[in-house]
Amino acid sequence: MGLRPGKLKASVMERSVLRQLHKKEAASVEGREGPFCVHTVEGRTLAARRAVWGAAGKLIAAGGTPGRAALSILLPESAEEADLKKLAREIGAEASSFGLEIDSCTARVSSNVADLVLTLSCLDDGPDGQSQADAGSLSGGGCRTDEGQKDSAFLDLVVAGPVAQEGTALIAIEQRERLLTRYPAFFIDEAAEIYDSLAYKTWMEDKLKADPDFGQNPYAQCQYLGEGGVFAGLWELAAGAGVGLEVELSLIPIRQHTIEVCEFFDRNPYQLFSGGSLLIACQNGGRLVRTLESRGLEAAVIGHTNHGNDRIIRYGEGEIRYLEPPKADEYYLL
Repeated sequence: MGLRPGKLKASVMERSVLRQLHKKEAASVEGREGPFCVHTVEGRTLAARRAVWGAAGKLIAAGGTPGRAALSILLPESAEEADLKKLAREIGAEASSFGLEIDSCTARVSSNVADLVLTLSCLDDGPDGQSQADAGSLSGGGCRTDEGQKDSAFLDLVVAGPVAQEGTALIAIEQRERLLTRYPAFFIDEAAEIYDSLAYKTWMEDKLKADPDFGQNPYAQCQYLGEGGVFAGLWELAAGAGVGLEVELSLIPIRQHTIEVCEFFDRNPYQLFSGGSLLIACQNGGRLVRTLESRGLEAAVIGHTNHGNDRIIRYGEGEIRYLEPPKADEYYLL
């Protein structure tokens, strides 16, 4: 059976990779309690930013703080040394912005790849790092608080940071000439710069981790939104916890640049690379949103989890659709 481009289906990943390795998706390093995350990107566009922010974002969502990393660079035969040097400088600068130290790096040229492939493995910073399992998770029937066992099926769903930033920037850069047939240059330039890491850095700050609605909240789960967009993130969160959910589409934070770019190519922005955004399940989502907004981060309560099996997306007046398992990211369908 052939494989689709991009991220593997969860069922294929479980059946053909994790089960063969006798591993779960979340990994840890022997002797370390903190999480360990791996992120791979393909192609030269925003490669350094996407690799570093993706690995750091996954680790931060898992309850850790980026500390050390290992880097793998796989280059096509057409690569030039000057390009490699520029790429390495970009990676170093992005890593420094997160306080991330790259301990080891391998780089090789291969006739088996047509474009750049970067893989960054990111390790939690020190023994004080707290994994998502320790901080609280929806799985396992709820998480303990001072009031006893809370019900994981009745939590608010909060999105921090506008969705589809990463995919919007990729499309604006790579499809600039086509977009210029409809939009002014300044608008496309703005779309190309839309991808930021404010959500990750806001969540990572120690002063926020002390807040009951942040990283050490015993009844919250934070999830990295990446390939497949917010729809994939919602499905993965609900499926992992064994809960249903109900979301109002109009409440999901999204920029006008994203809407315009996706309309031009007839693509669904909610199934587009969403690096730069986080999905949080917690009690008192309104309080969390106010705290995030006070730090300059756009956020919103978009819905809630429930006891049912259905994952429902509402479209205003009475119109609904049922969320489906993640599909190929819309970026791959251009």
